[in-house]
Amino acid sequence: MEALHPQNHPDVFLSYSHKDREWVQDYLLKRLREEGVSVSIDSEDFEIGDPSIEAMAKAASRCRHTILVLTPDWVASPWAHFEWTVAASASPLERRVLPLLLKDCQLSAGISQLVYADFRELPRREAEFAKLLRAIAGTAPLPEPIKGEPVRRGLVALSELIQEPAVREAVVAFRIYFQRVCDRIGTLGDYKDLHDSLHELQLHGYDRIIQEARNFPADDQAVDNLREHEATLRSTIEKLRRVEEHASFPAGELSWIEKYLEPALDSLHAAVEKLEPKNLRRSLSLLNRVLTIRPSETNTRLNDAARDLPLAELIDAMGVVHDSMSSLDLDVHKVQEFGIGIKTLDHLRQTLSTLVADHDRWQEAEQELRLTEETWDGTIEGIQDSWLRIHETLEPMTVGNTELWTVPFRQEAQRLSDAIAAQNPERARRCFRSFRREVSIHFHSVDAMLKDQCDELRKAVDPLAVLLRRIEA
Repeated sequence: MEALHPQNHPDVFLSYSHKDREWVQDYLLKRLREEGVSVSIDSEDFEIGDPSIEAMAKAASRCRHTILVLTPDWVASPWAHFEWTVAASASPLERRVLPLLLKDCQLSAGISQLVYADFRELPRREAEFAKLLRAIAGTAPLPEPIKGEPVRRGLVALSELIQEPAVREAVVAFRIYFQRVCDRIGTLGDYKDLHDSLHELQLHGYDRIIQEARNFPADDQAVDNLREHEATLRSTIEKLRRVEEHASFPAGELSWIEKYLEPALDSLHAAVEKLEPKNLRRSLSLLNRVLTIRPSETNTRLNDAARDLPLAELIDAMGVVHDSMSSLDLDVHKVQEFGIGIKTLDHLRQTLSTLVADHDRWQEAEQELRLTEETWDGTIEGIQDSWLRIHETLEPMTVGNTELWTVPFRQEAQRLSDAIAAQNPERARRCFRSFRREVSIHFHSVDAMLKDQCDELRKAVDPLAVLLRRIEA
């Protein structure tokens, strides 16, 4: 594979203890470079005479990721924590810390929150190395959304141009479309905010709590981590309450916050304070009730709101208004701004439509995978039907697609298909988990892109409201 990024911004910086140098040099560094990953490492990139702290800070800050080779010697190293601090200080979209657990060791609370590549068992290393590569390649900056600023400027220009009676008459004829879009963009944004909060509840709440439940209450670190997850759950509930306050949802639509989420938080708190597994199980059961139903329900309403958004009709109406300006003596610059706004809105509409369709497929697959994992009895028969449905849902998204993420995605899908065909339940379970992680990564990416595009579309709300007020004046 080709190097992912220019050499002046290497893909990864290796943070390791020199007592583990032999393994890092002979295995990790060699394998990464064989795959085309550009690597910064102290033995090659630190200049003689440079202060150690300055060299580490420079190396970690200029790389897109920092791989932490975690061993007892790394934990004991005074420099390792400095490198971790530098690497963790940037935005997650710009730089990520990628933990690699080579030997059992006591990790800090911050690092223990991160999913790690598990290199402790030799038979698992190839699969874990593949995951590491996907993490390096799969976190490239998301595509930029179609910017809403040209649309905003175009509508502002139109608000000024309606001082001309002929323009005003043309706009008034299509007033209904301007009003509908203004109202429904707000509804779309409300459902996207709700969807994002539910996704956060799944990713940063339920998934992490269930991971710690395996070692609770015997493991003190699990107890400490659950305290942090309790704070995260409380924050997520507060966000949902804010969404409920400003959104125009039907009365009682979010009653499940009070019915399930707040009792789940109370049970989690009781579990941590009293070290009671029963309360932890109750908390997880309540959270699971919400996550089994609400994300899919919210996704349906989000998609309905997007499909119900009459952007195509508005664009056609704006085109008619723009054409009517050709015979009038108007400000040329404002007319041009309005024309650019129309073209940008049409491009935004097409992008939004594609993202909604993709998001729907990823949501469906992610939900099917989650339910399969929770109900799978460990047999091949228990996964075959589900795998067929998931494969039919996602295959159209990869056929003919040459984007970087599709290569490991198709590989993981093929490995799972082969394991099922070979009637190998244990191998199928391992491949299933890897595939689910792949789906989660790309669902999150599409989710983030859709959120960004909805945010850009929201920039049209205020100038639309101003335009409507001027029509009514």
